Amino acid sequence: TVVSIALLAALMGPFHVVTIILSFAIYVQINTINHTFVDLPYFPFKTLSWVTAKHHVHHINMHKGNYATITLLFDKLFGTLD
Repeated sequence: TVVSIALLAALMGPFHVVTIILSFAIYVQINTINHTFVDLPYFPFKTLSWVTAKHHVHHINMHKGNYATITLLFDKLFGTLD
């Protein structure tokens, strides 16, 4: 995490400490929700249920890929999504 912040700061300029703290807090919150595997079939939580179900499948077989932590976008782009 420290290396990522340093690399981003080198590429984009310095970040305010509050920005780093808030970004990390949001990341932790999203990561926690991803790992709950909740089943909420009603709007607006139906999408959340789909995301957590896909993330659960992501943990079943990690031999082929599934490297993403929060979004499936990069696994989809690089063909590593099971």
